[in-house]
Amino acid sequence: MVHRVIINEKTASVYSVGVGKVMSISLREAAHTLKTKLVYYQAVYRHPDTPWMSKALLWLALAYALSPIDIIPDFIPGVGHLDDLVIVPALVVLAIWMVPRHVMRDCHAVAFPHCKK
Repeated sequence: MVHRVIINEKTASVYSVGVGKVMSISLREAAHTLKTKLVYYQAVYRHPDTPWMSKALLWLALAYALSPIDIIPDFIPGVGHLDDLVIVPALVVLAIWMVPRHVMRDCHAVAFPHCKK
């Protein structure tokens, strides 16, 4: 599924255009969602039952994102930022995949207290 993100500065809205649907959220809602997810991931990281390998992968993702050294140099047009867009999310997904389900449930209750899961 191909998505395009369109930002409308006059209405402060973000439109995600996909196959057969258009989703509109305000920038304020997007910022709130990002803040809530960061609280969730922070709770997962600080939970005592989170495996050390998962924590190490998160540190590696952060270090790679902030490091000036890349596998493909950023000055190559089009392809330069592609490694950042693939490697960092892949490390985060792998780290979250390694976290046990009970940790995810506990942290979900902390980050989203209004949701019943």
